[in-house]
Amino acid sequence: MREGLAHSERGPKGGFTLTRQPEKITLLHIYQAFDNNMEKTDCPMARNKCPFEHCLFGGILGELEGRLDDFLGSQTLASFVNREEQGKEQSPGEEEQGKV
Repeated sequence: MREGLAHSERGPKGGFTLTRQPEKITLLHIYQAFDNNMEKTDCPMARNKCPFEHCLFGGILGELEGRLDDFLGSQTLASFVNREEQGKEQSPGEEEQGKV
């Protein structure tokens, strides 16, 4: 894997194993491993040169990406898995499914 997060093993008993503990892998590491080709300066209108004197987005997209990076960097794979496991135990409306 590009970011060195997992090791692959071929064969019938092969698969993927993490190269680090889940507590040491952030969601930002994972995001960057799969989406490392998008530049933060890419225009959302897919233009090489802006037809306007000033960008219509006025730096909002850069700020949004910075906040997303901060959030993803603060969340570990372990915390994500734990949250998903807790969600399975406490699915919304689960208690009401048996009621008529």
